[in-house]
Amino acid sequence: MTRTEIALVGEIGHSTGLLRRHGLLSIFCRIDDKQVPLYRVLWIAATPHFCGDAECQCEGMHEVALEGGESVWANFEERDRLMQMIEDWQNGPDL
Repeated sequence: MTRTEIALVGEIGHSTGLLRRHGLLSIFCRIDDKQVPLYRVLWIAATPHFCGDAECQCEGMHEVALEGGESVWANFEERDRLMQMIEDWQNGPDL
């Protein structure tokens, strides 16, 4: 499997976002327009963002904190998929 095929696994996968091909799980999860490596995720907000600012474009989104002080914003589906992918990654493949 090439690196490109592995990177696409998280995007092509079934409902959990994972596709097992040749016993491999993707280390990437697509959040918005980004392929985020699972190992960079520090925490995922349990509640959606709400600041009340009329110009805020992250209202109702879940913050995903990454190492290096970066954050990305995930909708409900992306948040749930990311959490499931991390759990599957930590539990190991069911081969």
